[in-house]
Amino acid sequence: WLKLQTLRKINIASLLIILLVLLVAVELINISSSQPLSIVVSTDVYIAPTSRYLRLAVSSILFLLIASMQFLFNFVYERFIEHKLDQFVDLCSVSNISFIALAFPRFGFYIHGRSVHGVADTDLRTLSQFLDKEEEDVVGKRGLDGTSHQVFEISITCDMRNEYDRIIRQMKLAQNTDGRKNSNSLQEAELVAHQMLTKFFTSFIEKSHRSLRFERREKLLCESVTSIELYEPIDFSFMYPDNGNTFSSLLFYGHESTLLLFNLLTYQFWDTITLNSIAACFIAYITDMFLVWIRRVWAKHNIVKKSLLDKRFIIYS
Repeated sequence: WLKLQTLRKINIASLLIILLVLLVAVELINISSSQPLSIVVSTDVYIAPTSRYLRLAVSSILFLLIASMQFLFNFVYERFIEHKLDQFVDLCSVSNISFIALAFPRFGFYIHGRSVHGVADTDLRTLSQFLDKEEEDVVGKRGLDGTSHQVFEISITCDMRNEYDRIIRQMKLAQNTDGRKNSNSLQEAELVAHQMLTKFFTSFIEKSHRSLRFERREKLLCESVTSIELYEPIDFSFMYPDNGNTFSSLLFYGHESTLLLFNLLTYQFWDTITLNSIAACFIAYITDMFLVWIRRVWAKHNIVKKSLLDKRFIIYS
């Protein structure tokens, strides 16, 4: 999940390199000058001044054309070779781990990762036999309640959210009232809270909780088009089957157009100031890498804080 945080549909490094080759090596940047020739033949002839507006237009068109080709390549690659988000859902199922991520206090996404074989801690030979059985369709479906749906949008009740907050408050209270906050007591409080959260969510999914229930329902057409749920989860939480991996909205992957526009504006800003394509590409790349670094650091902190996992288990940096 941490690796998926900065997954994108395009590769900004290769995009900027190709853009730089076209502008500088192929000299397409000369189109932005006020003369009809795209290539300057001799330094002795008159060279018209460069128009900032034409420079912006030429570089923007090339930038978007390269990005469009990368989008197309990514679509074909994910369709016929591999899709990282689908692989993550498969990994949850093989690992026998379910996953809940809330984008808002009472709305988020659920990935049903319970293994149809009941166990995940096994040797490679047995795991291969399990997968063969699934391929032959001689075992149950991976999805929730025996269906094929594994990914859901979830809208929870106030009671469910309050129960989660209560467990977190109990953990913090135990940490604050336990002597001098030694590391052992802090870790013990987190382990107890993690165990309580696991039991709480397990009982909710298995419909064995004494008061919290959920109802699985399909979205109406207007709900799918507007991405607005018309039913308020008061007595029941709602789970909506998700066929489009909309949990990507929690990742860079789901905000590709916004990030692409940010990269383009960053490049254009520095190119307009410096009138140097090489410097503008370099600064745009460094800015993007800084954004990726911030996202990874924040995501690691958020995972440790919200899921109560020990940060020593977060091995990706």
